Amino acid sequence: MKGKTRVYVVIVALFLCPLLCLCGCGRGASGGKQEQGAGQGSFEQGSSGQGAGSSAQGTGAMQLVPQEGEHYYITTYGILTTPVNAWGFRVSGGNLYSAVTDFEKGINRYYRESLSGNAAREELFIGRDVYQEVTEDSILFCPGEEDSLYFILAKEEDNGNRRYFILQCGPKGEELLRREITGDLADDVSKELLQPQGFVLDGEGRACLAVEGGVLLYDKDMEYQGKVSERKAVLSLVEGRDGKVYYTRKDPAVPDGELELAEVDFAGKKSVEVCSDFPRGYYTDSLSAGERYDFLVSMGDGLYGCSLEGQKAEKILDWLEEGTTASQVMYVFEEGGEYRAVERSDSLQLARVREVAKEDMPPEK
Repeated sequence: MKGKTRVYVVIVALFLCPLLCLCGCGRGASGGKQEQGAGQGSFEQGSSGQGAGSSAQGTGAMQLVPQEGEHYYITTYGILTTPVNAWGFRVSGGNLYSAVTDFEKGINRYYRESLSGNAAREELFIGRDVYQEVTEDSILFCPGEEDSLYFILAKEEDNGNRRYFILQCGPKGEELLRREITGDLADDVSKELLQPQGFVLDGEGRACLAVEGGVLLYDKDMEYQGKVSERKAVLSLVEGRDGKVYYTRKDPAVPDGELELAEVDFAGKKSVEVCSDFPRGYYTDSLSAGERYDFLVSMGDGLYGCSLEGQKAEKILDWLEEGTTASQVMYVFEEGGEYRAVERSDSLQLARVREVAKEDMPPEK
């Protein structure tokens, strides 16, 4: 790191619990489901998550004062306890939502944890009627209006075929809506079912579902409205600050090729390119709506901010200078004027949150 940059790192792992014993640390185990997607308010809980892949801890903070030449300290602030087999990170209502795959049991568990550091990580829908179906059949999820949560379900039939559904659950786990979408996933030519790859709602509650060859469109009642055809691979979907849906795309035949950001034109059933000013190279699949910039995009060499006005991308942070690599960055978001990255540590096999001090942020535009 250079200059006066200060970085805060949250590190939680089973073998670090003794180090953090002054502020409390729970224990959990990691597992993980062969099929999972990308791509999440408050929920009424039966209990906090203590199942596979979870860990709860207290809210006190213990700081290790940095020595001369060091640029960070370890703290329990933020209480991120996410294991490496987590995916689908979304920030909503001051909470970080994620899914954790338990490969041993073949299920997905869904979690919420407060970004303010004042609540332990909770597993959603424990003890609710929908819990078994959601954990066993879901492959994608995203948050909805009035504290609801939407899931894409893939149900195996006795004959080996699959049927796909959109399921909306209320804050108590009650079923609010269910629509079968199996027919919508049939390829136009081969008629084979396409695998759902990403899922998000726009500001009006309409849904966009990414598949190979484009984005499927649904109205608020989850009725199929058509498809945005796309010759490039759709990588990440996100709702922008303006309530519209945007996605990153890339030519699958050119792994280090140009990354583009496109807007979904729901009415016209087409996409509109809004920015291609990114460096060629590795993309970490991390796309989120920002505050200072319209979007945050994690690339191989660093974090980029993209502004719709001017359609320009500007480098914010250099991963190597921050002591990490792009392959370790799972998700980047901005909360309360600070950038945070959920990061996988290859040596410790855990995830952590990195916080950059407010005074080190780029100046307001």
